[in-house]
Amino acid sequence: MLLAHRRADVADLNHRARQVLQAAGQLGGPVVYGADECENPRCFATGDLVVVRRNDHRRGLVNGQRGQVTAVDPPTGGLEIDAGGQRRTLTRAHLLAGVLDHGYALTVHQAQGLTVDRVFLLADTGLYREAGYVGLSRAHHRSEMHLNDALDDLAHTEDDLDRPSAPPEHVAPLEAIARALQRSKAQRAAHDLTR
Repeated sequence: MLLAHRRADVADLNHRARQVLQAAGQLGGPVVYGADECENPRCFATGDLVVVRRNDHRRGLVNGQRGQVTAVDPPTGGLEIDAGGQRRTLTRAHLLAGVLDHGYALTVHQAQGLTVDRVFLLADTGLYREAGYVGLSRAHHRSEMHLNDALDDLAHTEDDLDRPSAPPEHVAPLEAIARALQRSKAQRAAHDLTR
């Protein structure tokens, strides 16, 4: 499983994963089109890993449920997924409403409760202790952290006030990630703030 703490990074990872699988011939046949939650276009082919983004209990779809596309129907614009051994059919209207998205990568928050064999966590200076823990604790066998050394201006906030502060001087990527993982974004109770 590919993980990141930002949706933009997840979208990029999903796009890159699909490109690799397409080049390897692992996504086959015709495609059908949909959109994500923000109305960005998505295409789906047989073999795509997907994640459900909205509940539709009548069809047995639950937000966060993962599956694989088993068939596409270009004339109707719909598709079929296998989600945990259950076959589910989604119409073109579902796809255009953002019910389904690619599921090669997830945010660390979406991955809470998920356990897989291997995890690859994209990390930058915006990562923090709680997100790092969730991301790195999802694997049975192996977790890898891949460092992005680009400076993340959004990561530099005063923890108590949540407003920008001056970014630190440029440091080595490993040191920058170590600093980021020391930062906690846990919410404090009113009792803790009055001390």
